[in-house]
Amino acid sequence: MKVSDKSILDAIARLRAANGAAPTYRELAAELGLASWSSARYRVLQLEVGGSVERRDRVARSVQLKGGDHV
Repeated sequence: MKVSDKSILDAIARLRAANGAAPTYRELAAELGLASWSSARYRVLQLEVGGSVERRDRVARSVQLKGGDHV
């Protein structure tokens, strides 16, 4: 199943709102129905390169959306 960039951004925003913190890669993978946490990490890294999200390397729960609301 191909997961769209928008659905990933929406899931990040939804999980952040629900938990009060950015999601882990495992939480994001479970939310999106991805096979593994590394699939979620790969997609987040792609979004970071594209400028849609930012994160701090080696810091847990550091994914942040850049720009407007996605939910």
